[in-house]
Amino acid sequence: MAENKLHHNILAVGGDDMNVAAEIRKDILCARCKLCKLLIWKKDPYMERLEKRGNLIYHEGAEHHFFAYCSWLKEGIIHPELLVKCENFLDKQRGAG
Repeated sequence: MAENKLHHNILAVGGDDMNVAAEIRKDILCARCKLCKLLIWKKDPYMERLEKRGNLIYHEGAEHHFFAYCSWLKEGIIHPELLVKCENFLDKQRGAG
């Protein structure tokens, strides 16, 4: 089992934690983009209070909170789970899309 590197409850994605990131990416459009970076936190009551801000999302399937940062926009995405189209989407698998 891979060892998690924790810093203030932030999960550094690697090893078994890649499954968490993959679970999030399959449901969230911008998370599948080459320009998206995910920060992932384990479920925590403190994090639930921060969900009201709109850019920290709880993913039911992965059972983790996550934040999506866009390198193109240079900022976090508000409600990435509701995003349906991005003009600069670069698919990690197929290139531009």
